[in-house]
Amino acid sequence: MKNLIYFLLAFTLFTGFTYAHPRLLGTNTIGGDGYGTLYKYMAGDTTLFDVLKIKGSPALLPTSLIKIGNFLYGTNTGGGGSGFGYMFKYNFISKIFTNLYQFSEDSGGGPYSTLLHASNGKIYGSTYQGGLFNGGTLFEFNPNTGEYLTIFNCDSISGTNITSDFIQASNGNLYITTTQKGNDGFGTILKLDLLTMKVKKIYDFTSIVAYTNSSNASISLVESVSGKLLGLSPKGGLNNFGILFE
Repeated sequence: MKNLIYFLLAFTLFTGFTYAHPRLLGTNTIGGDGYGTLYKYMAGDTTLFDVLKIKGSPALLPTSLIKIGNFLYGTNTGGGGSGFGYMFKYNFISKIFTNLYQFSEDSGGGPYSTLLHASNGKIYGSTYQGGLFNGGTLFEFNPNTGEYLTIFNCDSISGTNITSDFIQASNGNLYITTTQKGNDGFGTILKLDLLTMKVKKIYDFTSIVAYTNSSNASISLVESVSGKLLGLSPKGGLNNFGILFE
């Protein structure tokens, strides 16, 4: 039993899987046509089976999936009509793949973060680049109507280049971190109020407290039982090896 728990924990950390219809489904960064695959793993088996070959661009990867009803939703950081990636859904009952939205330089591109299905029923995510200031964007997608909306363009003040995931806290607000820019150039923490749809910067990372300043690193937040946000930075702190912060 202990070995099984360790296996499932490692499987979650390194592949990003979604449980759906008595099997595990996840994404690979390579394989298939060279751009990754959607795969399934049957409990008790020893083999992974390709379900769908992802279409994208070399060296770009599909992100983790979220499950809503009979559908899996995800994004690819490359591919699509303009090469900036796309959002898709996959019906794991009918096995139908649908391209929902193609990212562009104007709307933002390179969605590295996993999508979030918020309490209002809508999907939220971010892009790494593009948008009005070429610093990435925050977006909203309505899975019922198919409507896509850019809700915020990241700039040098708010922080840019997002690779982390949204979190919805118990107060209903969404939080996410940026990797660059802000007051000290080391990224920021942003808050999205779903009632007002306003985005506010609530913290600037520094070289002393915590920072990323790298497109290959991110700080994803979690909420503690006390309602405070916790994060683990890959750099910063006394020895510049990162810190756990609140």
